[in-house]
Order: sequence, then C-alpha cells, then structure tokens
Amino acid sequence: MTVAVVTGAASGIGHALASQLAREGHLVHLADVTPTAELAAQLGGVPHQVDVADSQDMQRLADNAADAAIVCLNAGIVGPTTGAPWEAVPAEWDRVLRVNLGGVVNGLRAFVPGLLQYGHPAHLVITASLAGLLTFPGGGAYAASKHAVLAVAEQAALALADTNVTVTVLCPALVRTRMSEIGDDPAEVAADALAAARAGQFLVTPSGWEEAIQRRTDLLTTGGTPQMPRPTAEPDVTSAYDVPPTPGVRQMRLVVEAAEYDEALRFYRDVLGAPVELQIHGDQGEKVTILDAGRATLELSNPEQVAMIDRFEVGRRVAPHLRVAFEVDDVDEASARAKAAGATMIAEPTLTPWQSRNARLTAPAGLQLTLFEEPAAEPDGPKGANTTETPPG
Repeated sequence: MTVAVVTGAASGIGHALASQLAREGHLVHLADVTPTAELAAQLGGVPHQVDVADSQDMQRLADNAADAAIVCLNAGIVGPTTGAPWEAVPAEWDRVLRVNLGGVVNGLRAFVPGLLQYGHPAHLVITASLAGLLTFPGGGAYAASKHAVLAVAEQAALALADTNVTVTVLCPALVRTRMSEIGDDPAEVAADALAAARAGQFLVTPSGWEEAIQRRTDLLTTGGTPQMPRPTAEPDVTSAYDVPPTPGVRQMRLVVEAAEYDEALRFYRDVLGAPVELQIHGDQGEKVTILDAGRATLELSNPEQVAMIDRFEVGRRVAPHLRVAFEVDDVDEASARAKAAGATMIAEPTLTPWQSRNARLTAPAGLQLTLFEEPAAEPDGPKGANTTETPPG
C-alpha cells in the first residue's frame, strides 16, 4: 500500500486530498494542528497533531511516514488582517509566514531526502493560492506568503529536475472551505491537483484567470503600472445546496425600532433613496413607515463567516448580531452621502477578494450597515452572477 501525507488535513482542500487519496487505496497520514483522529478512523489513515511551523514536529511526521510516496504540503492560515501590508501587525506577519511559508519549507526539509531515497516515482503537491500568482490590493500577509510559497515550489521543481520526485503547485481561487462558503468544490480541486501531480504538471490554476496571469507577466516585463486582476468571465458559482425553494414566503420585512424616528426616516428615505411604500400615523403617537429597499434576501451566517467578512471589510471583528447590507450603484458616492447625513464610518470603501467594493458604517436607528457595489458586468455576463457582498476561500 502506497503511503501519502497531507498537512492541513482536518478541513477544506486538505480534507478533500486525504479523502481522495484514501479512496485510491493509499495509507494516508493526516496531519493538522486540529486533531484528526476521527477523520483518520473514517479513512483508515494515521492521525498526527502537528504544527507545520515547528520543524521538529514536521521531522517527527516524516519519520513516522518514512516510506511516503505522495506528500501534500497544504496547511495554511489567512490571518485577521486582509488589507494593505502595513495594516497587519508584526506578530500577524510572523505567524502567517511561519505557517504558510515555513510550513512548506519545513515539509521540504523533512520529506525530500526520503522521497529521493524512495526509488520510485514520488510527488510533492504544494498548495499556494491564486493570491500568490496574481496581486490584489489587499491580502495582507497571506498574499505575500503565498507568492513566496510559489517561488519556493519553483525552486524545488528546478532542484529536483531529473530525479524521481515531481513538484506540483496548486493555485486555487475561492474554494468552499472554512474560509469561504462559495467557490469551487474542494473535492474537485483535490482531484485536479492529484491528476496534475501524476501527469508531472507543475502549475494548477483555476479556469478563467489565464488572461489575467498573462497580463501581469506583460506588465512586469514592460515596467507597466500594476492593475487589478480580473477573470475573463464571471465565475460560474452555484449554490452549495441544491435544495428547491419552499413556496410560501412572499416578502422579507426588517422591523427596526427607531427612537429617533424622524432622523432615521430622513436617512433611509432621503439619503439612501429608499422610496416610501406605506406610511401610517396612529392616534396615540404611533408612527410607521415601510420603505421599499429593493430585492430582499435573508443571509444566515455562522460566526466564522461573519468574522471572515469583518476581516475583509474592516480588518477586525466588529459586526453585531444583526447587520444590514445595501447594494448601491456607487459605493463612494453613497458612503459620502451617508457620512454627510450623520452616519459614522467604520471602514471606508475597500475592494474585496471577490471584487465587490464594500464600506461599513453605523447609521441612524443603531444599525450597522454594509454598502456594497458589485463589480462591473463583463460583456457576455450579467452583473451580480453571485452575491458578492458576502463571498462563498
């Protein structure tokens, strides 16, 4: 039975890699800082609790899987700050680089000698990111770490040329993991990565980004100014849950108690531009105004998703239990109007990894708002192919 090793195996792409390898009949060593005993039992594998940033931990893992033929160096973290590089504190830079870059280097140091001695074809699969192949305005320490991972993978491929060991580096875009609820199926990403490894293919990239990668290369070679990378077409993202809608709900109405009723009415009606649908004044001082806020959706998010959106929009955890998001045509203009009308900016408009521009404010009636502007439509694709105020990795 061929032996395989996967770091970051407890979830996401690592979980999918381990599952695929087990289905193929490999004995899989599942390594993660999170315990993997339950998953290992399901897959007939071997659990290891490992911090990839610790070189001794990685060496012990390699010693316990000395006859490994496939090593997937997949573990990685994002970090709480995903804005400009100077916004991340030194401790965050240190931790992200130690895990994302140091984890790969520690893995190469621990496993390459054994892979070379294995005597049969062996494979290294290294998980980087599209954020390491293209450069976006944000990304914090994560993006820089993934650029470095790609460079290390290239170095390893050159150094291992003409040996029994191949190197494949995976640069996925959004993947449905703990970090993202939309994107590619991690099982498909894992299957593509392993197929590429067996074919001796070095780089695995998501479809639709080829032209953006070429544009970046052209700009670098000609000394051009960096530009925002964009896919050639809107991603074809479908719901992770193919459940038919249940009939019965005709409208969602958010009911807000506003102590400063007139101020709140002026803000949402006159500043944000929501037209009045119905207005009633009672005999005992009761007042209610129903405003048409366009299409309504109910977004249910777990705490991890809320924290991720906070990181992208603000850089820290700020969301209350209830937050209201409004799609606008021009987020800069809408934010300026809101500020002039008394809203307090929490975070100025910023470009998210899923290409919407989002701003965060505290508005009258005590609501925390996100104002978001969808990316411009491609010539052949509709605007808003998926809701980008909230991403689906």
